[in-house]
Amino acid sequence: AYDVLMDQLTEQQCKHLLFISSTSVYQNDDSLHDENSKQLNLTNPLLAIEKLIQQHPSSTTIRFAGLVGPNRHPGRFFSHGKVLKNPTAPVNLIHLDDCIGIIKAVIEKRAWNQIFNACASTHPQKFKFYQQAAQQYGAPEPVTEDTESGSYKTIDSKKVEAILNYDFIYSDVMTMSF
Repeated sequence: AYDVLMDQLTEQQCKHLLFISSTSVYQNDDSLHDENSKQLNLTNPLLAIEKLIQQHPSSTTIRFAGLVGPNRHPGRFFSHGKVLKNPTAPVNLIHLDDCIGIIKAVIEKRAWNQIFNACASTHPQKFKFYQQAAQQYGAPEPVTEDTESGSYKTIDSKKVEAILNYDFIYSDVMTMSF
């Protein structure tokens, strides 16, 4: 099925491909993951698409962390009784404004044939972040389930800053505005 997409892109003679992927391609293994990490979640279908897109002679993949921003206020994520699991795990988030800024930087700098992680620089504990977000939103404090499963990861975005010379608008998730 993915081959059909690649055939269509080849037929259209696309000069460059920019694929938006997700940091969910990395395993939740208590590790820090950069673009060279080998601990990949091999069951994630995005990996197969990434490999296909990378066959194009001029393509770049951006792996975005969890998206927050306008109409995606994190304070509402747990306001309907959803339980916050693994509350001491670090958050991996990115603001919509930074997503747009990074896409623009890739195009402007012609940063093709790359893979970039895109995530804010800070990674506070989930409970601390979502507690503050719920308070800002006017929602009740999140209900937590204390699961010490070790099922988390931390995403490193230093390559975005180094290669694209990109300065995050919201590098600190605790100071994001929604």
